[in-house]
Amino acid sequence: MTHWLAGLLVAYGVATLWLLIGMSRRHRKTNRTVTVSLVICLRNEETNLPGLLRSLNALDYPEDRLEIILVNDRSSDSTGRQIEDFRSTARFPVIVENVTAEISGFPGKMGALIRGLKLASNDLFVLTDADARPRPDWIRRMVSYFNDDIGLVGGPIRITGTSLWARLQALDWTYLFAVGAGTAGWNVPQSVFGKNAAIRAMTYQDIGTLEAVPFSVTEDLALLAAVRDRTRWKIRLPLEKSLAVDVLPTPNLRTLWHQRRRWLLGGMKITLVGRLLILIMLFLTLAIWLSLFLSPLWAMGLFAIQCLIDLPLAGLTLARLGRLGWIAYWIPYRLVFAVLVLPVVGSLLVTRSIHWKGQILKS
Repeated sequence: MTHWLAGLLVAYGVATLWLLIGMSRRHRKTNRTVTVSLVICLRNEETNLPGLLRSLNALDYPEDRLEIILVNDRSSDSTGRQIEDFRSTARFPVIVENVTAEISGFPGKMGALIRGLKLASNDLFVLTDADARPRPDWIRRMVSYFNDDIGLVGGPIRITGTSLWARLQALDWTYLFAVGAGTAGWNVPQSVFGKNAAIRAMTYQDIGTLEAVPFSVTEDLALLAAVRDRTRWKIRLPLEKSLAVDVLPTPNLRTLWHQRRRWLLGGMKITLVGRLLILIMLFLTLAIWLSLFLSPLWAMGLFAIQCLIDLPLAGLTLARLGRLGWIAYWIPYRLVFAVLVLPVVGSLLVTRSIHWKGQILKS
């Protein structure tokens, strides 16, 4: 038993060191100002839209080199009206696509995104969501990472708010991005956030567009996997504060639960490297829980060692995002998500139906 636990901790430590090295790699930049299509899918977003639209009008990018494509995915609230009002006052050209029916085989957001990307006509396609609040220089920063061999770029997410609930979510997004950036640094990227991503138009055509990709409840991971597995384009996830997008926290535990189920189900299509990382994390979490019943002191010791191993990775990521002080919340974060992870995994063994914005999806 002792040897097995020691081996598990060593594996966790080696995996963390591997991620830390990959995440620490720097990326070359370019000064080009290419044409950009910003695509945003919306479904019943009347609460989030005012803040998003203000951020879009504040973007610092040439007005003749940026178009905004808003996809209204059968909203039943005031989303459509707000979009039309914005179109008449926006600084940039705005294209509106009103979805009235699903694309066969592509329900949910993936179908809406396919429609939006069909309308995109520029060199670079940038993606975000209604709950995001991009900074004025966000597009410029994103474009700067597209050297000639780069096909897809993903940026970090900074959850806004100062409540404990918001900070725990912020640490989770931070950790997830650290894992994504670490694997991308070794050229085996496993994740990207659709709230802060961009793909070269040529790369998108090289994968045959999203219509050539099997349906997934996590369309951003499906897009990344297609670029990684079907093309020679490189993928970068720079850990830079200047590239981060501020995002509102999920309002409650129920929403968080559905979000994590969707992520985990979509994440089952990752590569062997990603599966190995997840298995190491899950086995360590399971070991902590089992030890709690056998010997609480062993459980406390395992948990403490896990948190200590995490500190360099978490500290570097938070420092790069200008939030090093939030490391004080790392132990509460680890406790909360250790409680959540096994029930979420277990729920997917019972049913793979996913609830997303009033829809029930299966992958």
